[in-house]
Amino acid sequence: MSEKAGRNGDVERYLRTRFLERIAHDLRGPVGVTSGALDELEIALDGRYTEAERALFLMARRGLKKLLRVADRLGRAAQLEARGLVLAQSHVDLAQLVRASVDEAQVLEGRRGIALELSGVETSCVVKADADWLGLVLTELIGNAIRHAKRQVTVRLGGDDDHCAVAIEDDGSGIPCAPGRRFAPSDEPRGLGLALTFAHDVAAAHGGKLSLESPRLSSDTERKGTLVML
Repeated sequence: MSEKAGRNGDVERYLRTRFLERIAHDLRGPVGVTSGALDELEIALDGRYTEAERALFLMARRGLKKLLRVADRLGRAAQLEARGLVLAQSHVDLAQLVRASVDEAQVLEGRRGIALELSGVETSCVVKADADWLGLVLTELIGNAIRHAKRQVTVRLGGDDDHCAVAIEDDGSGIPCAPGRRFAPSDEPRGLGLALTFAHDVAAAHGGKLSLESPRLSSDTERKGTLVML
């Protein structure tokens, strides 16, 4: 390997690891300060604000949560590039995790006119998994479905004694391709482009799989779907 190639490789590794970690760290600091300022404002107002002002506070909180999510995703991408995926597995009720992920995704990506149907979470479905990583993946995939749906998103939990599966469907235009490598160029105008690679890596690390299906171009009624099976 030439000296120049070696330097280029060092720079690329730095950009994918330590640099991303620094960006994540520098995002978290201002978010924490701003969140604290909002807390103090709400305490000072002591509930004496209009509905319009309440809506502005909620918008600010939602924006801060999105910034924290960006910081978290960049930090996790750096971790995966540097050390790979290390799971902290325990027995997890997937039904409870799906419900929490749906709630989180709706807070971050909720849109008027989008109906979200949730089924199969009435009974427990216990798997051995890393709840932190799996919850992140479910939130990302459900949020992605909400962003791209026209009117409807469906999240279903099913399974048997051997497997549990989460199916996420929406009536959007479909998924252009299977997940590629992290940091590959993308035509998608929004987001970091990390959700599908995270989902693929996390499912595989759990001994499961990620399946993607897109609608046939000839029908507007077909849905695209994402299936995570453990």
